[in-house]
Amino acid sequence: MRSLAVLITICLALTGCLRPPPPASPQVNTARAALLAAARIPTVSRTAVSGQEIKIMFFTSLNPDCTPAGWINVRVPQPPENGRLRIEKTTDYPNYVAGNQRYACNLKKVPGTRVMYRSNDGYLGPDQVQLEGLTEAGSDMTTTFNITIK
Repeated sequence: MRSLAVLITICLALTGCLRPPPPASPQVNTARAALLAAARIPTVSRTAVSGQEIKIMFFTSLNPDCTPAGWINVRVPQPPENGRLRIEKTTDYPNYVAGNQRYACNLKKVPGTRVMYRSNDGYLGPDQVQLEGLTEAGSDMTTTFNITIK
């Protein structure tokens, strides 16, 4: 009798009537999700002289006529390990690419938030910073900066 039950179970399994139960709930692979998110974050390279300050970013939000569209809230999700940042509200020249309707705004200083980087004195090698800019209109821009200190 037992062999008959085993034989019926094997036949049902082969015909597809018996299937393993589905997983209880899909689990999110957080490491993979983080890698996928990081793949969408633009990376910019900069070079700095050890101990000297450089501008790594100027955040501004402008209307097409170059008037300010509000301040950008700058956050630092990943601070530098081998240097420090100075973040200040000021005026500076924007850097819109050709073809952007705000390209003409590059010719004059506009209000914004400038981020300056200075390596630790005597440090030579790589450093990395991640900056996030949040506009009053709800846009979010995150950029990773790979800095080579010479």
